[in-house]
Amino acid sequence: MPHGLRTTLVVVLAAGALGWTLLQRFRGGLRQFLQNVSNHPKIASLLIWLVALVPMVYLTMIVRHYGVNVPTLDDWVMAPLIVKAHTGQLQFADIFRQQQEARTVLPNLIFICSAWHEWNVRDQMLVSVISCGLTAAGIFVLLRRSRLNLPALAICFWLIVLALFSTAPFELWLFASGFPSFLPLLFVVTALTVVETDLPILGKFLICAALAAASTFTLAHGLLAWALTFPAILVSQRPLRWRSWFGLLFAVTAT
Repeated sequence: MPHGLRTTLVVVLAAGALGWTLLQRFRGGLRQFLQNVSNHPKIASLLIWLVALVPMVYLTMIVRHYGVNVPTLDDWVMAPLIVKAHTGQLQFADIFRQQQEARTVLPNLIFICSAWHEWNVRDQMLVSVISCGLTAAGIFVLLRRSRLNLPALAICFWLIVLALFSTAPFELWLFASGFPSFLPLLFVVTALTVVETDLPILGKFLICAALAAASTFTLAHGLLAWALTFPAILVSQRPLRWRSWFGLLFAVTAT
């Protein structure tokens, strides 16, 4: 078992044991505290986020401490692209070129933009951290809309944050070319938050299609975004002319 994953599991088990012990000892006071906090949603959200920030800040400090401004492995594949951008030789075919199973258009653009003045691979490591932070925020919004009670919402969110900011995939955190691995989940979560808004169905379709397209041109498994975003509306809400919307989605996906 990887050291990072083992450490995370030990921390979760220790926190669970400690929480259970404290719950048994201070059950009455804790119940009263939860009841008081439940009457103030903003305070409850603030407390939940304060706890969730612990692994987020911890992982950020690890990346900041161990991240070195030296390209490694697949980072060097981006070097010719960045050189062409700086020398005015960059063409659309260079950005759209297939890399392994996918056409990584969006990561290529992020590399070019973040290295416009200076190529510092730590900037791309920061993209990974920011992407996971935004993903956590989107998941929190979805959990709030699910109308879970306060303890269930807090536990679910904390476990998700622990999984998102786990040190187990340390190669991705300390690897400039690792940030594309975090983007498809961000796009899916963002699309699902849009699905639950009061936007017209056309607006939801356009946003979901744009996010799914961005996911598609990030990594190969980003294609799953087409099946996990707008179809959620067709299944859960059954809008008028849903068959027409499904056909339109299928046509756009095939394109």
